[in-house]
Amino acid sequence: MIVVCMPVYNEEDGIVEFLHELQASLKSFEPQFVIVDDHSSDKTPLLLKRFELNYGQVSVLRNSQNSGHGFSVMRGLDTAVALNPTLIVTCDGDGQFNGSEIASLIQLSLNSGTPIVEGVRYGRDEPWFRRLISFATRVIVRVSSGKCASDANTPLRVITLSAAVSLQHKIPKNCPVPNLAISALARSSAIEVCEVVVQSRPPRRSSSSENHWKQKYQFLPSMRFLRFVLKALIAWLAVHRLARSLAKSRENPKGRQSSGL
Repeated sequence: MIVVCMPVYNEEDGIVEFLHELQASLKSFEPQFVIVDDHSSDKTPLLLKRFELNYGQVSVLRNSQNSGHGFSVMRGLDTAVALNPTLIVTCDGDGQFNGSEIASLIQLSLNSGTPIVEGVRYGRDEPWFRRLISFATRVIVRVSSGKCASDANTPLRVITLSAAVSLQHKIPKNCPVPNLAISALARSSAIEVCEVVVQSRPPRRSSSSENHWKQKYQFLPSMRFLRFVLKALIAWLAVHRLARSLAKSRENPKGRQSSGL
């Protein structure tokens, strides 16, 4: 069984199109969907309910309050692991990926047995400050794990159950950046990761939809975005300490055994 889990928040413009595309592209894998609605305030809950009734293999979980992307990602991952699938596919509900490429990543995972197949996004049109943050995430994953990640904060992965369980117990509770944590902890734990370049398309919501970051100016970060970055940096310290410890254990396993004699 393959489970596709995704967080969703106020995606009424594009969520139905994206889910139908996934349903068609992944039909041969007979996927089950786990969708975590982060207390959307638009028509997203109604659209998800209709999709659940029409498709059948769908579990829609609605957060009791808006709890953030990180909480929703981990709730989806925990639910997916509990279903005991062969593979877990993680992606965001904004529809920035093509269903056909997600199907290719699943097939690659099945053929190769690689614990994690990671989608490396290209074609992203982002302002300078988002590009700067993306560069910074690659640096901190390199510092924390000792290994490079081409797209450290990618939301698109195909993960085997054993790898998901291993990572699930390592990610700190309430981590606001679980995708970034997975990048670092997988690499510091010597879990094999295969990177595959995939196209990144704009979110499928219309330009008139709610601005999630409350951004007034196109080329300047909002205060909400800056507060999130600060919160994420503080929370990252716990991930960094664990990742460095795992990386050192990986680099010098004999030294650890000798020190205990």
